[in-house]
Amino acid sequence: MTLARELAERISTTSYDQLSRQALDYAKIGLLDTLGVGVAGSQDDAAVIARRTIAPPPGAALVWGTRGRATPLDAAFMNAIAANVLDFDDCTDNLGGHPSAPVLPALLALAEQLGARGRDVLIAYVVGFETETQLGRGVNFYHYEKGWHPTATLGVFGAGAACARLLALDVERTTCALSLCASMAAGIKSNLGSMGKPLHIGQASRSGLLAARLAAEGFTGNADALEHHQGFLELFNGPGNYSIERILEKWGTPWDIEMPGIAIKQYPCCLSTQSAVDLMLRLVREQNLRPDQVARVHSKTSSRRLDHTNRPQPRSALDAKLSIQYVLARALTDRCVALEHFEGDAYRNPAAKQAMELIHATAADPDSPLPDMGAEIAFIGRSNAGKSSALNAITGVKGLARVSQTPGRTQMINLFSLDESHRLVDLPGYGYAKAPLSVQTKWRVMTADYLEHRAALKGLVLIMDSRHPLQEADKELIDWSTDFSLKLHILLTKADKLNHSAQQKTLQTVCRALRDVIDAGLVSVQLFSAPKRIGVDEAREQLAQWFRD
Repeated sequence: MTLARELAERISTTSYDQLSRQALDYAKIGLLDTLGVGVAGSQDDAAVIARRTIAPPPGAALVWGTRGRATPLDAAFMNAIAANVLDFDDCTDNLGGHPSAPVLPALLALAEQLGARGRDVLIAYVVGFETETQLGRGVNFYHYEKGWHPTATLGVFGAGAACARLLALDVERTTCALSLCASMAAGIKSNLGSMGKPLHIGQASRSGLLAARLAAEGFTGNADALEHHQGFLELFNGPGNYSIERILEKWGTPWDIEMPGIAIKQYPCCLSTQSAVDLMLRLVREQNLRPDQVARVHSKTSSRRLDHTNRPQPRSALDAKLSIQYVLARALTDRCVALEHFEGDAYRNPAAKQAMELIHATAADPDSPLPDMGAEIAFIGRSNAGKSSALNAITGVKGLARVSQTPGRTQMINLFSLDESHRLVDLPGYGYAKAPLSVQTKWRVMTADYLEHRAALKGLVLIMDSRHPLQEADKELIDWSTDFSLKLHILLTKADKLNHSAQQKTLQTVCRALRDVIDAGLVSVQLFSAPKRIGVDEAREQLAQWFRD
């Protein structure tokens, strides 16, 4: 079976009932966010020029930010430009770009023409999102670093998948739609910082819709267009630089829209600059800093991100959105980074230009230990309490963490990347490990050092066997986490070993014992069973919330 057909089977058979509550909630958030930034972006010069150039005839689909209507193909093109031009649209790292901007303009234009139901739009959106991000898992980050613009080159498949699902195409025609998308994939990063960037997204959205409409009418494409020796994967990535296994490894377990989820931007600039802006604003506000008090600012960024954000002299307002120097200067001088900082000649502001001279951007050392950047959630607990099984169930990846009948198998700190900036951490178990005292002492010191000093740590998941909760070591860890105001979520694992009455009694007992810290919002508790799927969605939602905070 070809890759396109395998994806087509998943796309065409996904039902509303298969979508978790969290996936639906995030889909609604993504839809509202995209409409909001699209309406705002409709007044940007790039969107205005696109409308003026297309001069669309009246049609079924609304042109965002106007009272006009256009054909779905034209609306998809113009609205996708508007959605992306402000660089305020959502992001996700598995894609390496913006998941909603190429998908929703095409999908909503088609939905208006068809008079589609809201639930069908949500299914199609989640499916389109999943398609582009799973492709991203298999081609990134080589694809990204090579110079392709994944929002466009992969987003076209997301748009095509979403529209094929809304049209209720069968497997054969959905396969053709994806194959046609492969022929229309385009977008190069050398055009970032210009109107060429949102043009990529407009073309991707329009092309995805066009591919689905053509396939619906019987237009064909070769089923092996993705993996053929002259196909998409070989040409865009090259031999040995992609993984079909990674692309097909998971589907909806969980949905990518819920984990790692959508990153809703706080600032209208490149995602690769957002965390640095967060830190600068924190310093400015906490220390009440003024530019005249600063001698020099050292900014370190991943080399793959610095490549397109190291712009010490931005040439335009759009170019300034990608400039790490400019956005940090604005955060320092204005104590915010807002839309008006990218309007007209605002990037030439004298105070901002003077502050930019203070910003020295360099790449984080790739040979150093994993940089203390991004966001991590750590799992810890007594040996044999089901930590590895919990990790595997929550991520939906079998064998991610090794499950063993031998207690104490985890003997080092293991980090599992969900995407480039979100990680789950498997810490050594404690209390029951059959290991020499010297080894256990080493684990304890290593774990304590990680917990006390890791800035990327957003929260701690404590694994407790529901049959033996609140052992002495568990209580010590709870006390430690609350002393440091570190968020703690307790999984009462192996709940399937208890009947319903015993489950509720255990939950009530633990909650009663921890009432003060639970009421303070520092600790939360739930029942959990990996094999019976008890509490898996609830745990995913908790982790996703921590990653968003």
